[in-house]
Amino acid sequence: MSKLTIRLNQHTPLIHFQSDQEGATIRATEFKPKLDKFLIEHAFPGGFEEYKQYLIGYKKFKTEEDFKDKKAFDYKIRFCNVVRWRQADIPKNFPFYFNNIDKNNADTNKFVFCDSVDVKFFSFNTKLLNTIEKWMGKFLLLTNFGFRQNKGFGSFYVSDSENVFHDADENFKYKIIMKNLNGKKEIDFYKNLFNQLNNLYKNIRSNESKGTPYIKEYFYDINMIWDKQVIRDKFLYHKDLSIPNAYLIKDLLGLSLIEKWNWGNGKQAFNVKKEHIDKEHKIERMESPIFFKPLRYNNSFNVYVDIKEIPIEFFDQKFEISKCIERNHQLETLDRLELLTPKEFNVNTFLEYIAGKDCRIKKC
Repeated sequence: MSKLTIRLNQHTPLIHFQSDQEGATIRATEFKPKLDKFLIEHAFPGGFEEYKQYLIGYKKFKTEEDFKDKKAFDYKIRFCNVVRWRQADIPKNFPFYFNNIDKNNADTNKFVFCDSVDVKFFSFNTKLLNTIEKWMGKFLLLTNFGFRQNKGFGSFYVSDSENVFHDADENFKYKIIMKNLNGKKEIDFYKNLFNQLNNLYKNIRSNESKGTPYIKEYFYDINMIWDKQVIRDKFLYHKDLSIPNAYLIKDLLGLSLIEKWNWGNGKQAFNVKKEHIDKEHKIERMESPIFFKPLRYNNSFNVYVDIKEIPIEFFDQKFEISKCIERNHQLETLDRLELLTPKEFNVNTFLEYIAGKDCRIKKC
């Protein structure tokens, strides 16, 4: 059996539900499926006919349909040699982390850190291991691990790479350079990082101030009104108007099925509930396509920014939007309206738009 060892450096905290276990780090059950999917998409331009020989259970004359969605490459992995492992409680209201993210594990989710960790690969196929070694850098650049991974938590990279920022510049179009992020405690250092990313994320998706959110302004420029304005007019000011160019826009950057709306000035807070109107293929979840890859150098970071493609199934879909209040621990519907998601959304064009609006974002 052939072996391959790759040492990884950890760049940002990993939110782990088993942080009480000494040495807890990336889970093999998360790492391997992600790597398998990445290899299928990137490493074999010839498709199934090129990589079928490396799959678990492959036999001559087996077709791609025989594997269905269970395409696993024939290798095993193990994480070991964790250097300077430590853990920390997640402070209340830490940027991007909500303490009820997983109510079943609310007391066990913690940050785990290490300087480095080895991932060992075992396979009878040396060519497969050579392929993994070749593509590991790009895989790690485009992947984070644990909870809130799109927001930049759980960032790792190959430790012996002398050209980490050059490699990242080759794979991303935009980055944010953050210098001299100091803090009395390690947790304060990362809080400074994620505070800045959280502010940027809000400016992109939800923070209503002059010129933001960027997604609202982007669609306004193409004569499309975003959902929050229509929901506000209907549920708060009782304007029963039909606006043909209003769409469910904010949720293109992550579907929020329940939102709490607080308006003050004596007005009662209420919940906004969203439900996809399709009994056969109901959409109940879509993670944010905005992806942050923070890479650390001493007390500074280069944070690479990307927007991943949105599933085509999310476009031109009808959602029922309900105004609800909580009574006797249940949501009671007071009013409702319906909105469609846009028919298309060019994420690359939108990313260029953001970069033009926000001076913190630089071209790679």
